[in-house]
Amino acid sequence: CHLIGMSMNSFSSPASSVSVLENLAGVKGPKLSIEGVEAMVLHAPIASPVRGAFGKMDFRPGLLVKLTDASGQSGFGEIWANFPQGGANYKAVLTENYIAPLLVGQAFRHPAEIIDLLEEKLACLTLQTGDFGAMAQIFAGIDQAAWDLFCKRLDTPFWQLAQARPEVLVYASGIGPEGVANTIRKEAAFGHCRFKIKMGFGEAIDRANLEQALAALPEGGLLMTDANQVWSPELARQWLQRQDAAGVFWCEEPLRADTSPEQWKALAASAGKVRLAAGENLRGLESFVAIARAGGVSVLQPDVGKWGGITRNLQLDGQLRGTSVWMCPHWLSGAVGLAASLQFKAAIGGEGFVEVDTNPNKLRTGLLNTAFRVRDGRIILSDDPGLVPPLALAMLDKLKSPTQGVSD
Repeated sequence: CHLIGMSMNSFSSPASSVSVLENLAGVKGPKLSIEGVEAMVLHAPIASPVRGAFGKMDFRPGLLVKLTDASGQSGFGEIWANFPQGGANYKAVLTENYIAPLLVGQAFRHPAEIIDLLEEKLACLTLQTGDFGAMAQIFAGIDQAAWDLFCKRLDTPFWQLAQARPEVLVYASGIGPEGVANTIRKEAAFGHCRFKIKMGFGEAIDRANLEQALAALPEGGLLMTDANQVWSPELARQWLQRQDAAGVFWCEEPLRADTSPEQWKALAASAGKVRLAAGENLRGLESFVAIARAGGVSVLQPDVGKWGGITRNLQLDGQLRGTSVWMCPHWLSGAVGLAASLQFKAAIGGEGFVEVDTNPNKLRTGLLNTAFRVRDGRIILSDDPGLVPPLALAMLDKLKSPTQGVSD
């Protein structure tokens, strides 16, 4: 647990002038002749709402997509659906009414071709509706499913196809605003040594939670914070000075995602040793590259269920190779997207770690035949073929929402 990330390359793929996607583009596999596209809305009840600075979840929503090809094999992906409530149902309708007709009956030589087709064919519809986020999230989940299907057809785990090693550093997330100290101690006992607490709840709560987190941090542990975009630039500067004095490693989204790269750079100049992290709410390759190259954000957090899936984020990694930016995938939902995030990070290697939610969620802990286990701050990926390990189908059926909306 003393590994912050500086020794990652001892067991991760080293940086190379040839990107991971370029290597994967040369992999020859069977054609993916798509015969079925299915969206599955999931609903996991929880005892207490999950609160963030901008809203809450009264239950844990999920949206999976399944691609089936002519071989009868299926691949799974997860479309981000945390907010707003009911958003998963809407995206399921879009998937079945617009995505399925485009893909069924088509044959693809490589999984990356699928997101290319979707972005091209649905560009005008996206502009017409203004649903840039929803469409990007659907494309991202479809892309995950395409890679899962491709790897399963090759009978190979994704990390192995990428010539990577199956060890990924992780951190415990979703901590607070209640029970911060107890959660950190509990997750440390489960094998975590890096922790991220939520902030943005006001001076008194944030100050108390930061103090409690520091007191509960295990020896050699690492603490990060997440303001969820709610601070003003001045308040962000004040908190970053406090966090620098406290030894916080990074502060996530102290500003809104639509803040200019120049403003991020200015804030970083007053942040001391605290790294600025952002990316879960960015969309488009150009946005990520601009904010990374401006020099303010040094921890980039793409979400494979919100934008780009595996393909576009591998392109992003290729553009940022040789820079000092850490790629730390964001994820705060179910097991399918977590698996994709872990596989993506294993493939690209480099410094950084993957987010693992600590809040109760059967979509994360119950959907796989074998749940992920954290040991010494890392997860070891299995040898199961695909991007996603085998699903617990009985639990999947149990968690399907009875109110899934599909248009007539």
